[in-house]
Amino acid sequence: MSPHTGRWVHLLQARPKKMLLLLLVLVLGGLALLSKLKTETGMGVFHNKDDARWKEMKAVDKRFVNDDLLLVAFETNQVFSHERLTELRKLGDEILRIELKGATGSSLQAFEEITSLATVDDLEGSDLSFRNHPLVPDPIPHDMKALASIGRKARNNPVIRSNLLSSTRRDVSLFYARFQPTLNDAEHSAAIAKVRALLVSAASGTPTRYYLSGQAVADADTATYQSEDLARFIPVVYSLMILLLFVFLRRVTGTAIAVVIIFCSLIVGLALVVILGSSMNNCSAMLPPVIMTLATALLLHYFSELGKHNLAGYEGKALVRRTVGGLLTPVLMGAFTTGIGFASLSVSEIPAVREFGVVAALSMLATFVMTTLIFTLAASQLGPKRLVAKRGVVLSPRFQRLLAGIAEFVIRRRRAIIIGGLLFGVVAVAGFSRIVVDMDPVEVFSKDAPVRKATSFINEHLDGITVMVVAIRGPAPGHFATPQGLHQIEALEGFMRSKLKVRQTTSVVDYMRLMHREFFNGDAKHWTIPASKEQIAQLLLLNSDHRIDEMIDGKREWVRLIGRMPNITTMELKGRYEALEAYLAQHFPREAGFETYATGRSRMNVEMIAKIMSSLNLSLLVSATFITLLFFLLFRSWSAGLTALPANLLPIAAIFGLMGWVGIRLDAATVMTTTVALGIAVDDTIHFLQQMRLELARHGDHERAVRETIRIKGPAIIWTSLVISIGFSVFMLSHFAPTRNFGILVSLAMVTALVGDLLFLPALVLCTKTSLGVR
Repeated sequence: MSPHTGRWVHLLQARPKKMLLLLLVLVLGGLALLSKLKTETGMGVFHNKDDARWKEMKAVDKRFVNDDLLLVAFETNQVFSHERLTELRKLGDEILRIELKGATGSSLQAFEEITSLATVDDLEGSDLSFRNHPLVPDPIPHDMKALASIGRKARNNPVIRSNLLSSTRRDVSLFYARFQPTLNDAEHSAAIAKVRALLVSAASGTPTRYYLSGQAVADADTATYQSEDLARFIPVVYSLMILLLFVFLRRVTGTAIAVVIIFCSLIVGLALVVILGSSMNNCSAMLPPVIMTLATALLLHYFSELGKHNLAGYEGKALVRRTVGGLLTPVLMGAFTTGIGFASLSVSEIPAVREFGVVAALSMLATFVMTTLIFTLAASQLGPKRLVAKRGVVLSPRFQRLLAGIAEFVIRRRRAIIIGGLLFGVVAVAGFSRIVVDMDPVEVFSKDAPVRKATSFINEHLDGITVMVVAIRGPAPGHFATPQGLHQIEALEGFMRSKLKVRQTTSVVDYMRLMHREFFNGDAKHWTIPASKEQIAQLLLLNSDHRIDEMIDGKREWVRLIGRMPNITTMELKGRYEALEAYLAQHFPREAGFETYATGRSRMNVEMIAKIMSSLNLSLLVSATFITLLFFLLFRSWSAGLTALPANLLPIAAIFGLMGWVGIRLDAATVMTTTVALGIAVDDTIHFLQQMRLELARHGDHERAVRETIRIKGPAIIWTSLVISIGFSVFMLSHFAPTRNFGILVSLAMVTALVGDLLFLPALVLCTKTSLGVR
């Protein structure tokens, strides 16, 4: 124990009332701030609103119409029956009437419009003219012939057929509701909940089945499941930590003190979320279990040392000073390295990951402060006998024999351990190339989740929910009201269908060909683009369907095209967007005065994956660099720092290897595992190396130093690894695949880190005969 740490411990012991008052202020202040804790749902927290791509998407939405849609597919016995069309119209009217309470308390309409068979317009042509009229008249006819005529008209209208009817089943249709563009995440969720209730009511007593999907539905369900995860995680982790602590301590009072410490650490950590202006979202929902798990790991080190020194005969304040003073530096460095692991995420371009990294890093330091303060006060006031059993599980003869066996195995099999570690690394590295990068907002749900089932149904029967949006500005006003401009868009549609595998496209060309055909009394041979700009102008003048305004602006200078397809991996989608941009650059060159944008919600997911990859490499480099420097600064030895590196690279190799060989995807959650695992794993390495250096300084015998270090530090290292693994395994209870995978990977990393610290690291020291910088 250094003089500096001794003075700090003496200060804590000499002023217990002031320390207790400080703790009360911190905890009560934290509790007061929790009322201001915000919750954000959806994928919006993963997108940077200042990013150029995001601004492009919003600019296109503002110019034309937003693509924030609620998709409802339905299957029924007869789509074009009086009963089904009546139900559809009634349901659409009820959805349009949905009102929400805005932030100011005023009423807010949730949806702008409904597009369905019951609301869409059809074209009816005559000689050299046509007129727009509702596809389904009011009142809806009962006559079978009239209903059959409506069905024929719908299927004869390519715009209606491709957007609202299934090409594979005649009993399946689709309608969509467009959200108001001003709704926030909470209002989206409230509107979707009301739509769900309406669909349940509408389906009752009828043969109709409804399937609700879309990005907004995935976001709303994410919010619901996130709340359920939080409600499940915290009590489960708390219960597990209490159980493990009681098994470790064998004292009710010690376990109760530990529970208080975990609670206080959790309160202060969540208060930091408020102080830093962050929120609870899909990413930060992992913070409470992380805080509770790491607080428990810190406590195990303190209690283990307390029990060891108590068994050695130390008592009273001298016992506490020796325990806390001896651990203060390695525990602080451990908390600091864990904080660095989290803080390295702050270099990410993904806002939610960046904020989580900052909050988690500061929470780790706050957890260290709370744990050290409360433990010191409790140990000084209550004494060791009430906190930890003198012959608890880790100090029992059986456990000591286990540790002695591990030490002898390392000494006898040192070379085999090194070879085994290297082979493990080679196999793990071989799996790196198999890692798939993807971030699908729907596939994160379990296969029996309603939104995933609905999406699968729409993908199979209605062209899918993935939307690609293209916006193009011509070189001059009126360009896209000419045959040349429309043929350019027609060629683009053909390219998207043939080369990009887009199932369905909609543009001004579809409306123009339809109007041209109906202008000539529905003659199919006129399903073409008009031959002159005068004809195009005349058709646009006759048209009264406002939906064409979603595809071309009033000056005929801007056009918008949308393509729909089933869900594919983000990397496949990235490739298609790259091919699309190459086509746009070639056929709509900026030099000729064109301005093009390939955008949409799906493009934002592609951009997010690109940022995930760049942030992974950068955050891992930052954390590894700073942690390595900390080793050198802490031990003032290059040999100690370099010796520690291989054991801490094993968990990273294990994570990437498992992801590659098992098929776990790299996404916004799993991207955090390597830096987090590295920061946590280094904690036990610091404790092991510090003790190893002390033993070498005493006698210089490497084998004896390994035996003593494993005997002294082994209990805490084994139990902290066990606690962290079990704590993070709770994430496997999540509704979301990324969160489950995060728990699996970090738990695996902790087990691998345990093997690295107790087997590989001492074997490496024995094989190299390094002095670890000890003179």
